[in-house]
Amino acid sequence: PSESLGHARDLVFLDHCKECYAPDLERMEAAGLVAKGTVVVADNVVFPGAPGYLDKVAAPAYATVLKSAPYEAVGWETRWKEVDDAMSISTRL
Repeated sequence: PSESLGHARDLVFLDHCKECYAPDLERMEAAGLVAKGTVVVADNVVFPGAPGYLDKVAAPAYATVLKSAPYEAVGWETRWKEVDDAMSISTRL
């Protein structure tokens, strides 16, 4: 919906369905929840990955940095090895 839900938020944290990060961010932007100055933090952007998300928070719309961190679980998904991952911290410009 293009109807505004109110004021933009200072901080948004994404840690849900990784394939949903990019489309959900677009929905939040359209609803007025993400605007200039909003910080968007997203977990697991390298592993298992969030398709299209890092492209969405690239310049010129966002200033984004990646903070590396190991994936939080070691198990079948990582073949019982520690896996590199990262969180992205993006500020809407």
